[in-house]
Amino acid sequence: VFILGGSVVKDTMYTNKDLLFDKDKFGIDVGVHGEAEGALVPLLHTIMNNDKDYSKLKGIVYFDEESGAPKKNPKERFNLITHNRFPLWDVVDLEHYQKVDIPFMGHIKIMPIMSARGCKGVCSFCSPTVGTFKRRPLDHTMKEIEWLISNYDFDVLFFLNEMFYDTREDVLEFCAEYKKRFTKPWCCEFRAEIDIDVETFKIMKDAGCTQTSAGIESGSDKVLDLMK
Repeated sequence: VFILGGSVVKDTMYTNKDLLFDKDKFGIDVGVHGEAEGALVPLLHTIMNNDKDYSKLKGIVYFDEESGAPKKNPKERFNLITHNRFPLWDVVDLEHYQKVDIPFMGHIKIMPIMSARGCKGVCSFCSPTVGTFKRRPLDHTMKEIEWLISNYDFDVLFFLNEMFYDTREDVLEFCAEYKKRFTKPWCCEFRAEIDIDVETFKIMKDAGCTQTSAGIESGSDKVLDLMK
């Protein structure tokens, strides 16, 4: 069974639904749009039970034989407040994800982590995988960092969120808590319009941040407005 996830599923359902299910193109059997934690397990149970009725499954894209057309079921966001799930790195080829070349830092060994999901932006050229920005509880994130440092060897902790945090207050809260507990260097990405200033960057650096990056799509306000 060919199951496909990621932004390509959501985007293709908007642009050309037939691409996904055409056997000469993508040729998928079923797709998951959005976060997989809530959608994938019920889907797998359905497939293992030889049940072809996908109509009641959340977050699923499938070809409906009755109507002869692709269908997209509404999704539910994974609850980051009530669920604190760590990635099962022991069943993943971790070496594949750890060795990277980062500008100004060279060839280093990273450890991926996410402290939030989604993005507050609606830029026309971008495709956030899961939609609006939602942060994990800070204590959840700190427990995962402690677990990663205790179990794996790496040079830099790399936050792979589409945006690190959406307010200066959240950044400062993270830095204060991180500095109490850890000395491991870390990197992150953020949106350029959040209220981070030079003093915030200094606090981030003092808490171990070695690099940040942000998208600077244009110097023209007119173009930025057109791109939303």
